[in-house]
Amino acid sequence: MAPRQSRCPAAPLPPPPVDLTEVWERLATGRARVAADVIGDTHCGLLLRSSAGAEGGVFGRQRLIVESVLQGICQNCIAIDLNIASSSVATYARQGLKRLGVDTRPSRVPSTLMLIASIAGCPGANAPAMIAPCDLDGAFTFRVPRPDLCLRGLLSPAEYDTVSRLFEGQSYAEIARRRRTSVRTIANQLASAFRILTVSGRSQLIRRAFVLSGWLPTCEIGPREIARASYLRGPSHRRAFTHDLYSGA
Repeated sequence: MAPRQSRCPAAPLPPPPVDLTEVWERLATGRARVAADVIGDTHCGLLLRSSAGAEGGVFGRQRLIVESVLQGICQNCIAIDLNIASSSVATYARQGLKRLGVDTRPSRVPSTLMLIASIAGCPGANAPAMIAPCDLDGAFTFRVPRPDLCLRGLLSPAEYDTVSRLFEGQSYAEIARRRRTSVRTIANQLASAFRILTVSGRSQLIRRAFVLSGWLPTCEIGPREIARASYLRGPSHRRAFTHDLYSGA
């Protein structure tokens, strides 16, 4: 009699990859809202909750401004090209981010949300994102490898640790408290890291990490070129215009 073969349980399948452009469309049209920013040692992501659209979503001019701000474009440049006051840009951005369900403070805006908006504005770009359902009803999570990991070999250990905490959304005071040092020391370490990476703030730092990770083209789009593609031309025209800038057409 042949021995009875025992079957090992099948290993769980990895979550399927996700198109981040589609995730941004769900957020921008109000079909989903950000429930939480998820930061781990090796990955970062968002917990999203399905929405009927009544509370969230950004449209028209507000969508253009929110996308531009998340892509790291200077608010003054956006204001000049849209012929509105810089304070109006700040108001549009603050209200739009609130409708998406995120903290409106610049240091708290999730880096993963900035990645989604950047990829949505650059056809053909994508990141190795994975999506999975959550235990909560109508919620799901997606995550990407932390892009700031690629900065480890470019900075000193102290600079990298400070930059990674800024990436996570900690303020200068919070970083100083957790590193048991002064705010001035943290500011000096970040200034040194910014010089090495040729950036001037958190938004540019995060975008530079996306580029160095290979998720965005090395060609940077100027702020005026983005803002020139006004919301009056519609999202499809704006995506085509952005593609032309990246491809050099």
